[in-house]
Amino acid sequence: KILSKVRKTLKEVDVFQFRGPTGIGVFVIPYLMWGTSKKGWFKYGGNWNQKNAPIAFAFQRWLLKHQDRRVTINGKWPDQPQHCLSFENPCLTLEERSAGLEIISQKEYSDPFHVCFVGRLDDAKGVHYIVEALELLRESKQVGTFHFIGDGPNKREYQAICQDLKIRTEFHGFLPRDAVFKIYEQCHFIVLPSKSEGFPKVIAEGMNYGCIPIVSDVSSIRQYVEPSGFMLEHLSGLCVSEAMALAMQQSEAILREKATTGHKETERFTYKHYNQRVLKELIT
Repeated sequence: KILSKVRKTLKEVDVFQFRGPTGIGVFVIPYLMWGTSKKGWFKYGGNWNQKNAPIAFAFQRWLLKHQDRRVTINGKWPDQPQHCLSFENPCLTLEERSAGLEIISQKEYSDPFHVCFVGRLDDAKGVHYIVEALELLRESKQVGTFHFIGDGPNKREYQAICQDLKIRTEFHGFLPRDAVFKIYEQCHFIVLPSKSEGFPKVIAEGMNYGCIPIVSDVSSIRQYVEPSGFMLEHLSGLCVSEAMALAMQQSEAILREKATTGHKETERFTYKHYNQRVLKELIT
């Protein structure tokens, strides 16, 4: 049924993009490889360099390496095939870039520091490490409000634990894009201790508004974040708490420099930059 819909849609378009890895990728990718002559490219949105990847993900990555169409991936890697292009996911308009620069110029990087997490609320995204870190930092007067944006199966469990903390936490649930950006404007740091990622766009969004990343060292994240953020060398509540404490101990000058550097990095995540590259490098 899925292949029938794909076949029908391909007749109506000039160019396709297929984004993996995903469940249907194990049979849609082979179909697109051998079943159509239409122009198109594949996006591999996961960790291109992941060791011991789930078998379905590893199979899709192997297929993409051994076909001729362009593949867009996160980050730059040794022995990267020539047809596999490092390509950033767009998430910002030029107007939002300008607004972000203005926000950073006005933001005071001194305590109390407001912090956010944006994503699915479950252990795979490392939210339990954040909760453990907040328990360890319960006596800290440097942490203002920790904002959790998103929803997930463990939300009530996390809320119950955070109710007993001295640190103020807010669970916003799902929010529209403009409302998420308003919280970025208030925050000084964004914390993402994920176990596996490609490159989360929320990091670029947060950096655009002066949120300094405190993030896990997976996939291509270090390539974009290291000069302007803090890397988690391993994943645990203690490591997250120590990274947050270290970040909040930095001088305002150092934090402002990191925020400014991060904002410059996000130019590559604009829709304009992405569209120019699509026309020049993918649709030829």
